[in-house]
Amino acid sequence: MMNNLLDIQNLTVTYENNVVLDNINHSIKNGESYSVIGKNGAGKSTFLKSIVGLLPITSGKILFNGIDITNNPIYKRIDLGISYLSQNNNIFPRLTVKEHFELVKYKDEGILEELIPEILKFKKSYAGNLSGGEQRLL
Repeated sequence: MMNNLLDIQNLTVTYENNVVLDNINHSIKNGESYSVIGKNGAGKSTFLKSIVGLLPITSGKILFNGIDITNNPIYKRIDLGISYLSQNNNIFPRLTVKEHFELVKYKDEGILEELIPEILKFKKSYAGNLSGGEQRLL
C-alpha cells in the first residue's frame, strides 16, 4: 500500500478561542498538485501555516509520507521539503542579501549555492534594490 504524500486528519486550529479550521481532512498523493482557494478570511493561510508548523494546531494530525510530523519543529519540516512562501516580500530593504542570510544563520555559501544559486550574484546588493522576483527568491 502506497502512502499519501500528505495526510491531514481532523485538523482544528483556533485563534484566541475562535475556531478558524474545524476538523479538516484531506490527502494529497505523490505527484498531485493542489490549490487552496477561498475568500479573504476563509482560513487558507491558516491551513497552510499549520501544515508548515508556523501555527500551532489545536487538534488533529499531519502525516507526511506516512510519518507523523504534527509536533515536529519547523526546521525538521523544512528538511523534509515542506515550506511556505508568503504573498508578501518580507525583506529588510537596507540590508544586503548576504546580511539577510546571516540573520537566519545561512553562512555556508555552499548550502546557499545549492538552494538558491540565482541569488548569490546579488549577495552585496541591498535587498531594496532587487526586482520583485529577486526579492521573492530572497
